[in-house]
Amino acid sequence: MIIGTKVRIRGPQRRDIAGTIAQSIDASLARLGRDSVDMFHLHEPITQSGEAPSFTAEQILQEAVPALSKLRDQGKIRFYGITGLGDAPMLRCVLDEGGFATAQMPYNILNPSGVMPLSPASSMPDLGGVIHHAGMAGVGVMAIRILAGGALSGSEDRSPLGVPKVEPIASGTSYAADVQAARRLLPLIEAGYAKDLVELALRFSAMPRDISTVLVGTASIAELDHAVAAINQGPLPAEALAMINQLQPG
Repeated sequence: MIIGTKVRIRGPQRRDIAGTIAQSIDASLARLGRDSVDMFHLHEPITQSGEAPSFTAEQILQEAVPALSKLRDQGKIRFYGITGLGDAPMLRCVLDEGGFATAQMPYNILNPSGVMPLSPASSMPDLGGVIHHAGMAGVGVMAIRILAGGALSGSEDRSPLGVPKVEPIASGTSYAADVQAARRLLPLIEAGYAKDLVELALRFSAMPRDISTVLVGTASIAELDHAVAAINQGPLPAEALAMINQLQPG
C-alpha cells in the first residue's frame, strides 16, 4: 500500500511557505495515525508571475524544496512531488532543478498537449509537452483530469455523490463545452473502437509511456469495475488514434 497526501498554501500562509509545509505534514500524519507517508505533493500552480494562488519557480526552488527535502531527511516522507499546473517553462525549470520524484499533470483525449503538440487550430490551453519533459527527467507522472472532470462521459449529468459543479482545468471554456467536445468523438464508439466514451478516454490516457499511472475518479464500485475493465482492454489501435486526430475540436 502506498499512502500520499498534499499541501496547499493559501492566503497568509504564503508568507511562511516552509513553516506551512511542515505544519501540514504533521497535521496529516496525526490524522492518519502514522509516522510517515510515501508521497507528499505541493498542490499549487507554478507560473511566471507567481500571482496567488500560484507561485514562481524561484519560490518553489528556494523556499518549498528545502522544506520538502528536510521532511524527507527527517523520515516523514519518502518522496515529494508537485501538481504540474501553470506555465510550461516554469514547470520544466522546477522539474529539472527541484529533485521532485512525482508530478500530477492533466492529460486527456481533449487536450493531450502535455505529451504531443496541439493542432494549430486547437483552442485548448497548450501544456507545452511538460509530461514528456517530466518523463525524460525521470519524474513519475500521475495523469489527472483524464475524464476532464467527468465531461468525457459525454453527459452533463452529475453523480449525486460527486461535486455538483466542475470547473475546467487545462481544457475548454466550460464543463458544457468539454461535454460537447467529447461528443464529437462518438463516431469512434459507432466504429467499435470502444464500448463508450469513458472507455475510449481511459484507454487513451493510459497509453503514453511518459505516464506512470492515471488517477480515476469514481463514485461507485460499478464505475471502478468499468474503469478497470477499460484499462485492461489495452492501448487503442493506430486507426483509432488517426480518427481521434481527425475529430479533435479546433
